[in-house]
Amino acid sequence: MPPDENESSVAVVAAVPASVESPIVTTKQHDDTDQHQQQQVNDNGNDDSVEEITQRVQGIHIVTDEKDDDDKGDDAVKNGVKERDKIKPTAAAAAATKPKPTIRKEIRTLADWIDKAQNILIVTGAGVSCAAGIPDFRSPGTGLYDNLQTYDLPFPEAVFDLDFFRHKPLPFVQLAQALWPSQHLPTYTHSFLTLLAKRSKLLRNYSQNIDGLEYLAGLPAERLLECHGHFRTSTCIDCSKQHPQELVEADILVHARPTHCLKCHGLVKPDIVFFGEGLPDRFHSLVHGDVKQADLCIVMGTSLQVAPVSMIPNMVGRKTKVALVNREAVAGTKIDLFCRGDCDDIVQELVQALEWQVELDEQHEEMLQLRREERSKSKQGKNKNEKVNGKA
Repeated sequence: MPPDENESSVAVVAAVPASVESPIVTTKQHDDTDQHQQQQVNDNGNDDSVEEITQRVQGIHIVTDEKDDDDKGDDAVKNGVKERDKIKPTAAAAAATKPKPTIRKEIRTLADWIDKAQNILIVTGAGVSCAAGIPDFRSPGTGLYDNLQTYDLPFPEAVFDLDFFRHKPLPFVQLAQALWPSQHLPTYTHSFLTLLAKRSKLLRNYSQNIDGLEYLAGLPAERLLECHGHFRTSTCIDCSKQHPQELVEADILVHARPTHCLKCHGLVKPDIVFFGEGLPDRFHSLVHGDVKQADLCIVMGTSLQVAPVSMIPNMVGRKTKVALVNREAVAGTKIDLFCRGDCDDIVQELVQALEWQVELDEQHEEMLQLRREERSKSKQGKNKNEKVNGKA
């Protein structure tokens, strides 16, 4: 069970990932594209044709010879339109023509902090993965805990209790089906964390999540600390024998059953931290140095209910700013700046204020394409194996 909140040491056992809840806050859209284009014409004082203006705004520059003959001029415009249809606008052109929402004052403040920081410590929770289709844990009616009540749990957190798992493993199997990384794609926020690492600004991401989406988004291993474990490896809870991930994945996703150890027939579970189990040794070896080195701490998508990760924002230096990006405020934690809203929405505003939007958009799309290709190959391989097994 989690320790008392007033315990000062961080060498304590872990629990389950934190969750977020409350309404979504949207941003106000400014002038539409047509008004923006008309303003460009008025400001520049140009007498260009509608076609030329449209082509320039869409990022496509078409050069035609000046001709007096109206028919030849019409043909040139038609040919230009055909060529334009064949050309895919660049990310920069697309961003230039996209209406820009109002960037809130608190977002600009956070962007300024990020711009000046060199060692950003980020604590993430379930809220950064909601846009990937993964429910949080505690939201009434939609949270994973509520959905698990069909198994008549004695208490919601029992799904992460080792003794309960020994006697009744199916609730965890159902939870694992909902969270298994191959079922989901990283979000825009996950890609933002990777971009911070590429720009040498990220000291460490302390993730409370077990979905592994930070890893799939390309966040370097040395910058990522998955405090509550992950699904990439699995171990027998009795003899500690490691098992092939393909076997465990097939048992959980295809057969909806737990895996039994090939050696002692005990239960095998993914290397997720349960109640009563300690956090990874790497957590304890890094956290004390990281909180001293951090020059900015950002808490994203978590209500900070699970120790010891929940204690990190209060451990940073007194001069280190702490920003919260979440749907609702968090009590009992040092917070210097609160940005209310969904994580992906806040990140959209942040990268616009930082002028990183084109870079992040391109990085995110490349990552998603790679993940989709991997999923397609994996699916083809599984279908091939099923056909071979069927013939056998």
